[in-house]
Amino acid sequence: MKLVRLFSGLVLMIGIISCRPRTEIYQVGADIRDSVFIYAKELYLWTENLPDIFTFKPKNFGTPEEVINSIRTYSPVIGGRRADRFSFVARKIDWENASAGNRVDYGCGYRFLTPNDLRISFVYANSAAGKKGIQRGWRLLKVNNIVPDTSASTLNQLNEALFASNSVTIEFQKPDNTTETITLIPENYSANFVLHKQVLVTGGKKIAYLVLNAFLGANNGKATEEELTQTFDFFASAGADELVVDLSYNTG
Repeated sequence: MKLVRLFSGLVLMIGIISCRPRTEIYQVGADIRDSVFIYAKELYLWTENLPDIFTFKPKNFGTPEEVINSIRTYSPVIGGRRADRFSFVARKIDWENASAGNRVDYGCGYRFLTPNDLRISFVYANSAAGKKGIQRGWRLLKVNNIVPDTSASTLNQLNEALFASNSVTIEFQKPDNTTETITLIPENYSANFVLHKQVLVTGGKKIAYLVLNAFLGANNGKATEEELTQTFDFFASAGADELVVDLSYNTG
C-alpha cells in the first residue's frame, strides 16, 4: 500500500507541473526595438543567421542601439572578429543632420601615430578648428594640460576633453617645431566632405590626390557633388595624369 500511495503522489506531482501555464508568448507591437529587428530580418546581409522575433525578443533590450549591437553578433567571424562592425541605428533627425554635414563640435579628427604621439588627422574647413588655422599633422602636446598617451585613464580624459566639453585648450607642435596654444569652443557648421585635393609631380607624372570623407552632403548630396565637380575641374586644369582617391577617413 505504501508503494501504491508513493506512486500515486508522483503521478499527481507530474500532473500539476504539466498543467502549469507555458511562458507567455512574446507580443510584437509598435515598438522601435521590434521595428529594428524586423527591418534587419528583411535586409540584413546575414539574415539567415538571425532567429525569429519570438526567440530574439527585441523588447528585452533597453534601447534600439542595444538591439542592433546584438544583431551584429550574428555576423560570421572572419579573421578573428565579427564581420559586421558597422551596422548602426540613428533617429531620423540625427541622420538628416549627419548626412547633410550639420555638426556641432570642434571640427577635427585625431589619431595616435605612436602611444605618445597624438596628431590632427583631418580638419573641416568651416569648423572652429578650421577657422583657427589648425592643420592635419599638427601634434597635440597638451589637451587641457593632459599629456596624451594611450593608457586607459588618459584616453578617458582625452575623450571627455575633445568630444564632450564646452571648450578645450590645446598646445600644438607644428611641422616646423614651433608651438601654439589654441582654445576652441564648439560651433555649428556644415562639414566639407572633400577634405583635401592636391596635384603631386612624381616620376614625370602629375598625380591627382583626393581625400573624400563621406558619400553624403547637404541637399541630398548636391553639396558634395558640387565639391567633387570643382575638384575634378581643378585636376583637369592642372593636367593630372593619374588619380588617387584616399578613403581612409570615409565613413560611408
